[in-house]
Amino acid sequence: MIGLNLRVTGHCNQGGRKYMEDAFVVAYQQTKDKADLEYAYFGIFDGHGGREAALYAKEHLLDAIVKQSDFWSNNDEHVLRAIKHGFLTTHLGMWKEVGKWPKTMSGLPSTSGTTASIGFIRRGKLFIGHVGDSRIVLGSQSMDGENWYGQPLTHDHKPENPREKERIHSVGGLVMNKSGVDRVVWNRPCVGHRGPVRRSTHFDKIPFLAVARSLGDLWSYNYTAGKFVVSPEPDVSVVKLDTRRDRCIVMASDGLWNMVDITEAVRYVQQAERDNEHAFLEAAQAGSQDYQVYNPSKMLVDEALYRWGRVKTRADNTSVVTVMLDPAGPSRNEVLLRQRFLHRLRPREEVRAPEPQAPPSPKPGSLAPDERELSPPRSPSSDPESDEPEGMRGLPRVVILTPKRVYPSISPPSLRGEAMQAQSQESRPESMLEPRPEPSSEPTPEPSLEPRPELSSESGPEISSESRPEISSESRPETSSESKPETSSLSRPEPSSESVPEPSQEPCAEPECKPPEQRKEACDSEEDKNAKAGSHKRRLSLDNAESGEVAQKRPHGDSENEANGAAADNLKVRTRKTRL
Repeated sequence: MIGLNLRVTGHCNQGGRKYMEDAFVVAYQQTKDKADLEYAYFGIFDGHGGREAALYAKEHLLDAIVKQSDFWSNNDEHVLRAIKHGFLTTHLGMWKEVGKWPKTMSGLPSTSGTTASIGFIRRGKLFIGHVGDSRIVLGSQSMDGENWYGQPLTHDHKPENPREKERIHSVGGLVMNKSGVDRVVWNRPCVGHRGPVRRSTHFDKIPFLAVARSLGDLWSYNYTAGKFVVSPEPDVSVVKLDTRRDRCIVMASDGLWNMVDITEAVRYVQQAERDNEHAFLEAAQAGSQDYQVYNPSKMLVDEALYRWGRVKTRADNTSVVTVMLDPAGPSRNEVLLRQRFLHRLRPREEVRAPEPQAPPSPKPGSLAPDERELSPPRSPSSDPESDEPEGMRGLPRVVILTPKRVYPSISPPSLRGEAMQAQSQESRPESMLEPRPEPSSEPTPEPSLEPRPELSSESGPEISSESRPEISSESRPETSSESKPETSSLSRPEPSSESVPEPSQEPCAEPECKPPEQRKEACDSEEDKNAKAGSHKRRLSLDNAESGEVAQKRPHGDSENEANGAAADNLKVRTRKTRL
């Protein structure tokens, strides 16, 4: 059993080469009860000199390994030994097939060969067999969990490698440099040679192959040493996989690794994984099962081809296999859905409102609780959380109590107007909005809402100075035009005898009444008395009209304040009548 979940993708591209000589393989075998997998198998084969060797390795290498009894052992060393025997068996099997492969242009046997980088995942471990310059990279998650990094699991078998160069020389081979690249020398029979190769045959030394190990390349066999200069013996190793940290495996030919380093390759896989998760969750939220899947293998191949073109070099064949590693159990998509569901069900931090406390007893002279004004309540038809920020929804609401400004019921005349202006006109009762009735029997016109101009001499009827009684400066204080209250645009009513009530016989108690000497002189003549009475009637009507207009403009206060003001005005009227 493999012990974990896998998601595998693969992609290859011919690039700018004339032939496509790369191949890759993905295979697995189920258990007898089909409840799990016995193993999963992946391989990359980068052919050269024809694709025959790569295709042969793709089709036969797996069978050559799993037929070894050591492969099914629980001992890791036995499994690695089976992989090594499988490589050698596959290589020797090509001897029987090379006669069927196309010959070279000079009529010599095929020079086809291939790299081989394979991996078996079994019992939570990765078993590796590798020859050539293809690579296997393990992508792991960093400690902070933000980025992934790559770790190579194989080493390139290159002729310039000191270890490989020493081995090549030990079996009678040579390494020569051609165009800046070290290559294994091919002892090729001279052109025109016919028949079997003998010791007396003349050879041409040709720098030929840029890898030190491969499957195939039968031309490299040294008859003197009885060994292959280009060795088919693989490097084998085993790696314990940790799904908490290890996230992917990337296998690719040198068409990728010549342009993209291992860390960049792993980062591309990480980006593809994030894009896939985002696309899946969006589709799940929309209730759809169709969503775009990003193939990390194709992304890597496309990036390699782009970089080949940027350096203006003919792109090599490029093949990539990417294996995503997930913990055993539910699939990755099921895990994502469960995490999203649990995130939505995560309870919010409970916020409790403070317990209500009894209001303190009011102090003498302070406002009572019933004299406070509450903030306006919300409309029951509206959503209480519709106009609140998302982070504040569900939190308890606090009603703020605002003390209402209250003025004393009795104020001096100079402060009464200021106190009345503080009251809102919208909160006045209807009884206060009605104008004070005029003493005249004529109907009072409706008050105008337009701004009221100041009272001028042209706005009222003319009154001659002859008919006006003389009033000394000592007995009546002068009133300047600045202290006159603004009046409305109402027209003054004509003086009428019907509008004057019967004078009261009560003695005058106000300080502005005339002294007895002036009152006696005014009553000496009957004609003067009648004239003064008519003039006083007109003035009294004018004063009453002015007082009514001022009452219209004056802000209404409490009912008790209004009653006190009306009583004071009536007292003044009765006093003036008594003076006559």
